[in-house]
Amino acid sequence: MFHSFVKSMLQTFNLSPIKDKITNHLALSLIFINSLLFLEKIKSLKSVNNSSLISSFRWVALAEGISYLFLLLVAMPLKYLAQIPEAVLWTGWVHGLLFMLYVLGALLIKKPANLTWIQLGLVLLGSILPFGPFVVDANILKGKG
Repeated sequence: MFHSFVKSMLQTFNLSPIKDKITNHLALSLIFINSLLFLEKIKSLKSVNNSSLISSFRWVALAEGISYLFLLLVAMPLKYLAQIPEAVLWTGWVHGLLFMLYVLGALLIKKPANLTWIQLGLVLLGSILPFGPFVVDANILKGKG
């Protein structure tokens, strides 16, 4: 339904040349909004099992680390060496979304995982370093969830 609405708006305003870009951005925006709604549901839960929260964060950290490495080792070389700028479009959006979930998740697990402020800082630092989420998982989070 939403897609047909977008198509009719594009035809009405004669935006056909940029239709694909607008549709892609709208789709990614909807993914982001759905992620925010999911986070609101998590936040509204009265009783969250600490180990499942930490375990969920570890999965997000794994996905964020893989997406970061894919962005650096595959998408960026394709963009700059093979002149394919589209390679970073979806990879960048997915990584950005996972990065935001990682940072939010790190803040949410501080108390359940009994992290000190220094450990939390290291967890957050791990999100911007290649292989950082894997090192954080192995050295800080292992055995906490």
